[in-house]
Amino acid sequence: MLYLRVFSPADTTDAVVDLLREDPNVSALSVQKGAALIPEGDVVPADVAREGANAILDGLKALDLHRTGTIHVEAVDTWLSQGGFASERIAPGASADAVVWAQVGNRAYEDTELNRTYVSFMALATLLAGIAILLDSPVLVVGAMVLGPEFGPIAAVGLALVRRRGKLLRRALRTLLFGFAVA
Repeated sequence: MLYLRVFSPADTTDAVVDLLREDPNVSALSVQKGAALIPEGDVVPADVAREGANAILDGLKALDLHRTGTIHVEAVDTWLSQGGFASERIAPGASADAVVWAQVGNRAYEDTELNRTYVSFMALATLLAGIAILLDSPVLVVGAMVLGPEFGPIAAVGLALVRRRGKLLRRALRTLLFGFAVA
């Protein structure tokens, strides 16, 4: 289950509520008129089955809310709701397998940030891998793999290719290439 909170300009709120009310993946919905100060407007919280989140987020983006308002998506660890259970049951697929592309995209941008920490861990992992080769130590190889931060940018390259995001692809490749060059 995901908790969706939308900060909507007042002139868009009715369209947001209609979109959410019509979706069977929404199990709880409310509107807090005038509750948002920045951007000025309304707050619309909703409970959403994880499997249906992508379609809902795409609909909210089609309303241009990612520019005129704000869309928050949070995982709900524990929830008790017969309506929520019913929404998850009718949603296609399994909740554990559902990929929410907005979350993956945000994580990809975070993981491809080229900073001192990334370069330091890359250099340490490479050094540890070199020692592992000299000592013929599988344990040190695994240690280098655990320490290495390159998985995030590699995953971001895959996401950028699948979702056709050129900016993310360039950022991930830059981070990888610079990190390996320094290491």
